[in-house]
Amino acid sequence: MSKIISLTAALMLICLCNLEVFSQQPPPPGAPPKISIEERLKNVKVDIFDKLSLSSDQQQKMNTTFKDFFSSMEAWHQAHPQQRPEGTDIEKIIQGRDAKVKSILNATQFTKYKDLEQKMREKMKNKMPPPPKAGNTN
Repeated sequence: MSKIISLTAALMLICLCNLEVFSQQPPPPGAPPKISIEERLKNVKVDIFDKLSLSSDQQQKMNTTFKDFFSSMEAWHQAHPQQRPEGTDIEKIIQGRDAKVKSILNATQFTKYKDLEQKMREKMKNKMPPPPKAGNTN
């Protein structure tokens, strides 16, 4: 009897492990590789911060603002794993970031920031794969 119980327990353990392994979904085909928050900050520093002639205080505040922004975006993606970042939730996150940025930069820097940010968005859009077609449940 103890052999049957041990065998049943072993089989249940194997099934549980297999369930865990197979339940994890890989990223969709063509999805961009996941970039860490630190790597994103480096990219923003090169693409935006370095072109704005920031003071050290501004640099520190911008780093904090963008780190918070990237963390918020990552949390949104974790809560909505199969959705593209569009809509009012994302706009609220972006507007919050831009309000903080506007309080950090002077008017000239903020105007230049918005221009650089728009160029960076267009660059990112060009790298994104097209959205899945409606009704396609691969």
